[in-house]
Amino acid sequence: FKNLIKSNYEDEGILAQQNIYSGVNYSTLSSDMIECIEELKDSNPHKEQLKNYLNTEVANASNKAHFSFSFKYPFLKDICLFYAEKNWVDIENLFYKKLLGLSTLNGHDEARNNVVDLLNKGMDYLKNKLEEYLDTLPPTSMNFDILEIFKADFNPTPTIMRKPDSGLILNFNYTKTINNYLQNLSSYYFKNIFIHGEVKNKYNPLVFGFGDEMDDHYKVLEKINYNGFLVNMKSFGYFKTKNYQEIASFINSDEHFEVFVMGHSCGLSDRVMLNMIFENPNCKSIKIFYYDDGKNNNYKTLTQEISRHFNKKNEMRLKIVPFEDSIPLPQSS
Repeated sequence: FKNLIKSNYEDEGILAQQNIYSGVNYSTLSSDMIECIEELKDSNPHKEQLKNYLNTEVANASNKAHFSFSFKYPFLKDICLFYAEKNWVDIENLFYKKLLGLSTLNGHDEARNNVVDLLNKGMDYLKNKLEEYLDTLPPTSMNFDILEIFKADFNPTPTIMRKPDSGLILNFNYTKTINNYLQNLSSYYFKNIFIHGEVKNKYNPLVFGFGDEMDDHYKVLEKINYNGFLVNMKSFGYFKTKNYQEIASFINSDEHFEVFVMGHSCGLSDRVMLNMIFENPNCKSIKIFYYDDGKNNNYKTLTQEISRHFNKKNEMRLKIVPFEDSIPLPQSS
């Protein structure tokens, strides 16, 4: 929409055009749409307005829509239409459901495989655009309340044996925000692993896709003799570095550890990794730093998400720290 203020927009994934027949001031309308997108979370009319625009694929005299959009990768349109309601982990789940749908598609294998390739290209386009966007963000200032959490003793239960000056930060964030805190923790030792990669680091590229190989339907994809079904599975991204092996080395050492969950949705797209950590016998507790807006909190939701990573449910009940011993995650102002 920022481009549409001045001219049409086109890149490798999207073509957006102004409708010269609508007789509307594009600069004003584009500015209104940008505001509409920014206000989406709090306004159902804005959500519907955006969906109406995104569903408009023709701009001519008979169509009075102000813009038309053509998505070269259908997956991008699916994501945009659900933008207002979905979380990031849901995009990865949506991608997986699309793959499963294609796995049962009847007809010629070559035609099916071409559709799979198009789906993968849509995911790659999204990954590239996300990395471009993250690279434009200014450095994030440090939240001193969060810093105090890192400095606190890591012993909420008497069973924890690990010294409080040692820990592993399993970082699912693509940016270097965590470095703000590490430079202020000189008296502690934290190993920091960017498990999903770092922005603009060719030696640790972004890992993107789906990671629940424990899902019953995943075996269906593995049995298909076409690797396109596996291209955007996280396992194959993890093989590009030794990060995963370093996590395994840490949790399988001779010392007990506890897990602090900070800002992670614990969705199924990271199920294999989280199961490996949560059900490890050295893991003695899981402390949730939940989101609280003053009216509602997501502690219960996070316990439900975490439960899906446990095969041993009794172990889950013993490891999750109760709500009364948990605190909200401090938020940036």
